[in-house]
Amino acid sequence: MAYWSLVLLIANCDRQSGEEPPPANSLAALISELNLPIQRDSLIACAASGQNSFLAESSGLPVSVIYLPVPNSGPVWFFETDDLINDKTDYSRYFQRQLEDKPLLNGFLRKFAHAEASTETIGVVATVSNGKLFLSNEINIKVANQPTVFSTEAIEIDRVQPLMPAYSWPASEQGADAIYFQVVSDTGGNLISGTYTQEPSFQFYKLDNVVLNINETDPAPSLESGASYTFSVMAVSLDNWVNSFSSVDFRVE
Repeated sequence: MAYWSLVLLIANCDRQSGEEPPPANSLAALISELNLPIQRDSLIACAASGQNSFLAESSGLPVSVIYLPVPNSGPVWFFETDDLINDKTDYSRYFQRQLEDKPLLNGFLRKFAHAEASTETIGVVATVSNGKLFLSNEINIKVANQPTVFSTEAIEIDRVQPLMPAYSWPASEQGADAIYFQVVSDTGGNLISGTYTQEPSFQFYKLDNVVLNINETDPAPSLESGASYTFSVMAVSLDNWVNSFSSVDFRVE
């Protein structure tokens, strides 16, 4: 009798405390299980719809959750809400999705191939590296009512300096752009340059207006005379959805 009294006492204490374990398979459960310091400013991620330029691949899934791999990281997970939530840091509302993790630009970037949804959701990419749990900023996946607009004609190239072409493009019409992510890649799909600017312009390889650079600058990347390349730019909103995606092939004369 004393044993069962102790069990009932413990159970009553647990109920009175109001603490319940986080839902299984949720981001909150992962955080609780790992019990690691959380790093929030180093895992860069966004999402776009459409299969264009370097996002194109054979899965047929129309949404790409793109991320920059964290050095020395282990498994990478994607968690997503079932719908929009007011408190984006309520990690009990994010559940792991079993999505295919695919390389982009020969693995320099990666993406989760995602099916189109009928409602807006919010996603978070997570991984562990060097004893820390890395979480991306929240990504509002808006393909349901704001598909990413793709264009091959929006980019203008100033070739006055052939080895240092200057690119410019218009701001997105369908959403407020917070930042622009530019990629220069070669015909083999290798990343030559990856930069972020807050202005709708970039000159290769001047970093005057670059606010973030994702590749090595020593030695600085260079273009070769007579070679062909692709310039791509994503216009990204504050909620990490890609409003527009433009791409153009060019040849250095």
